[in-house]
Amino acid sequence: MSTNRKQLHERLWAAAEQLRANSSLKLNEMSEPILGLIFLKFADVKFRRAKAEIEKEREKLTGRKPPLTPDHYKQRGVPFIPDEAGYEHLMNMPEGENIGKAINDAMKAIEQENRELAGILPQDYTTLSNKPAENSRILLTLLKNFNQIPDDIEGDAFGEIYEYFLGEFARAEGQKGGEFFTPPSIVKLLVEIIEPYHGKIFDPACGSGGMFVQSANFVARHQKSKRPIMEEVGIYGQEKGANNMRIAKMNLAIHGLSGKIENENSFYVDAHKSIGQFDFVLANPPFNVKGKDKNKQIVIDPARLQGDRRFNYGLPLTGKKEIPNANYLWIQMFASALNDKGRAGFVMANSASDAGNKEMEIRQKMLTAGFVDVIISVGPKMFMNAALSCTLWFFDKGKVGTERKNKVLFINAQDIFTKIDRSRYEWTDKQIEEITRIVRQYRNEDGGGEYKDIKGRCRVVEMKEIIENEYSLNPFEYIQFPNLSKNILPIETELNGINISSTEQTKIILKLNQEIVTTLTSYYPQFNWKNIIFSTPEILEKLIQVIYVEWFYKLKFPKSDKLEMIDSDSGYEKIPKGWVVKKLGEVIKIKKGKNITEETAQSGSVPVVAGGLGPAYFHNKANTNSPVVTVSASGANAGFTKIYFQKIWASDCSYIDSSVTKHVYFYYLFLKNKQDEISRMQRGSAQPHVYPKHLMKLKILDFPEQIIDQFENLIQPMVLLLTEYNRKEQGFNKDD
Repeated sequence: MSTNRKQLHERLWAAAEQLRANSSLKLNEMSEPILGLIFLKFADVKFRRAKAEIEKEREKLTGRKPPLTPDHYKQRGVPFIPDEAGYEHLMNMPEGENIGKAINDAMKAIEQENRELAGILPQDYTTLSNKPAENSRILLTLLKNFNQIPDDIEGDAFGEIYEYFLGEFARAEGQKGGEFFTPPSIVKLLVEIIEPYHGKIFDPACGSGGMFVQSANFVARHQKSKRPIMEEVGIYGQEKGANNMRIAKMNLAIHGLSGKIENENSFYVDAHKSIGQFDFVLANPPFNVKGKDKNKQIVIDPARLQGDRRFNYGLPLTGKKEIPNANYLWIQMFASALNDKGRAGFVMANSASDAGNKEMEIRQKMLTAGFVDVIISVGPKMFMNAALSCTLWFFDKGKVGTERKNKVLFINAQDIFTKIDRSRYEWTDKQIEEITRIVRQYRNEDGGGEYKDIKGRCRVVEMKEIIENEYSLNPFEYIQFPNLSKNILPIETELNGINISSTEQTKIILKLNQEIVTTLTSYYPQFNWKNIIFSTPEILEKLIQVIYVEWFYKLKFPKSDKLEMIDSDSGYEKIPKGWVVKKLGEVIKIKKGKNITEETAQSGSVPVVAGGLGPAYFHNKANTNSPVVTVSASGANAGFTKIYFQKIWASDCSYIDSSVTKHVYFYYLFLKNKQDEISRMQRGSAQPHVYPKHLMKLKILDFPEQIIDQFENLIQPMVLLLTEYNRKEQGFNKDD
C-alpha cells in the first residue's frame, strides 16, 4: 500500500473518531453508521463515473434517444443513486436542516431503487446525539471529512478503506472485535491453501464477510479468463448478528460482489441446506462458546441439536448432557457442508486440537474418515487485542482414497510473523507464500517442488502415530523444535559478557563467592575467576543459564567427548547413543496446587502463590517443600515459571518440589528454557490456562542421574547465594 493511501486511511479514521468523542453511542453502535457513510461515498463516486460514461456514449447516438433509467446503471454493476441521495447534495444542505433525517431518507431511496441492497443500509442517523443540532453538526463534519476520498481513486481503494475501518473498529473493541473481523493475512493464508478457483463458498460464521472478499481476490489473481468474478464463485453465509450481517453485505457490495447471507443462528438453522453442497468452507467461528453462561442460562440447547445431520459424528456432550463448548459443533458444520471434493480452512482454538472425552471421539471419527489434511500452529498477537495463539485446520474431502488419506501435515508457523506494533503481528505475502509452498509440496501440486520434513517447521505424520497420541492434532506432539536458540553464543563469549562487580559484601556472601570461584575454577580453569564478587542475582542467574545451556543444550558436559553421538530427530542434531527423549510426565511428577482465596486463607507468614509472579497473600501453613518451582496455571500470566527457596502454599499453579525430586533447580531451568513452548500451550480464550497435563507433554532428553548430580554440585554455591539475595525479594516474611 502506498504512503499516500495509508495517510488517507489514517486521516479518515481520525475524522471518524470525532463521532466517538462527541456521541453518546457505544463503539459497537458507531461502526455501522460510519461504514454506511463510506458506502454512500463509494456508491456516489461509482454512479457519477458511470453517468459520465453513459452520457458520453449517448452523445454518439443519432435519432431519438431512450430516457435514462436505473437499469442503465445496474447493467454496469453500479447502484443507481437518486438526486436527493447524492453525496454532494447531502454535504451542501442548508444550515439548520436535519441532516440525520436526510441521510436516512437517502439510504431508503437507494434501497428502493436497488433491490439487492434492501435491508442492508443503516438508517439510524438521527440518534448519534440526543441534540438535533449537534447530531447534524457531527454528520456534516463526517461528510466533509469523508469527501477527502478523491473521485478519481483507482483500483479497490474503497475496499481497502472499508477493510481498514473494519480492522480499527475490531481493534478498538478488543477481543470481541475478532468475532466480526479476521485479520487479512490470516484469511489470505486460508484462501491460498484451499484454492477456491471456482465453486460455491460457505461461511456459517461470516462476520464482516472478509473470507468472501479474499476468495474473490484469489480468483481475480489467478483466473485466466476475463469472466466476472461472480460467474466463478457463489457466496453463501450465515451471521447471527444483524448488524454484522448488514456490514458484511455492504462489504461485498463495495467490492463489487453479491451473495446470499442470512441472518440466522447457525447452531439451530441451516438456511442453505448445507450438507454436501459446497466446494469450499472458510470460517473464523467464535472460540470456546460455552453451552451455558456464567449465570447457568442455556446458550446452546442440546435438545434442539438432536437429529441434526450436520452433527453426524455426535454431539460433544458432558456427563451432565451439556455442551462444554461449541468448537466441535462448528468443526462438524464445516465438514458436513463439503461435497466429495470439497476443501475447508478455518481458525480454531488450540484447545480443540487435543480436547478429550466426546470431542476426542468426534476427532477420531474425522481422522478415520480421512479428510483431515493440514494443521498449522499460529503464534500470538495475530488477532485484534488477543495475545493467544491459535490453530488453522484444513479439510480436503478429495484426498480420501489417495495416498494422503492416512496422513496429516503439521506446520509450525509460530516463529513466522512481521511485527506491526507492540501488540500486533501479521504475515507478509512472502511469508504466506513460504507456508503455502510447504502445503503444495505435500499435495504434490504443480510448481510446489518436492516435499521434505523440516526439523522444527513441518512434518507429515502417519495415522498410526496419531492414534498413539490419542488422536491429538496438536502440532507440538509431532514437530520437535530445535533446543538451541539462534542467539546462544559460545561459552567464552557468554562468560566474558557477564558484568561482574567487586563491591564489598557481607561475610556470608563473600564466603559463598569464594566457594563459587573454587568450583568454577575446577570446571573451567581457562577463565580467571580470582578476586571476583558475584554481586547481584541477575549475574548469578545469567551464569547458571550459560552453564546449563552448555551442558544440556550443547551437550558439552565433562567427558561428553568420549560418548558416541548419533543423529536424532529429537530437537538435538545428535545425542549420545542409547539416550532417549521422553515426555516430562514420564520423568517427573508435576503436582497441581490447591486453590485458596484471600478470604479463606488463615493469618500467617507463608506466601500463597496464585499467579506464579509472587505472593498474592499469606496463609498459616504450606503445601509444598522447599525449594519449589511453580508454573502459573491461569490468567494473563498462565505458563509463567518461577522458583521459590522456601515452603509456600501453591494455589493456582502447577509445581515441582523436593518431595518428588532432589533436582528441583535443574527442572526449574528446563521449564524456564521452555517458556516460549509453555506459552504456546495456553488453552482457553477469556481465561487462558496451562495445567500439569499440558506440561507433562513437554519433551526432555532423559539425562543420566550422575550428570545432573554433577551439574547441581557445580551450581550449588550459586543457588545458595541466589537464595540469600532473593530472600526478601520473594516476600518470605510479610513483615520484612
